[in-house]
Amino acid sequence: MDKSLFNSLKESLHEGIEFAKGDSTKGTLRNLTFKSLPELSEGEIKSIREETHLSAAAFASVLGVSVKTIEAWESGRSIPNGPSKRLLQMFKEKPEFTKEFIVS
Repeated sequence: MDKSLFNSLKESLHEGIEFAKGDSTKGTLRNLTFKSLPELSEGEIKSIREETHLSAAAFASVLGVSVKTIEAWESGRSIPNGPSKRLLQMFKEKPEFTKEFIVS
């Protein structure tokens, strides 16, 4: 490893330790605010899937759930959990993002 890279990493580590000990001059603290998780109706979930132009099977694969789960969400028999809500929110805002998961 390059000595200058090593020294830079070493210095950063020491600064991180000092920051963790309470020395606020050794780092930057940011307060982040995130969008709240959406409450999605069965119609909205189906609309999100349709906007992605994916079948229920393909959409289930992208989300990492079963087709039966997609069907249950779209019929209102169950609701998505937190991580699924966040992904659905992302796909609602950017339907083209699902294309990132397709292997040609």
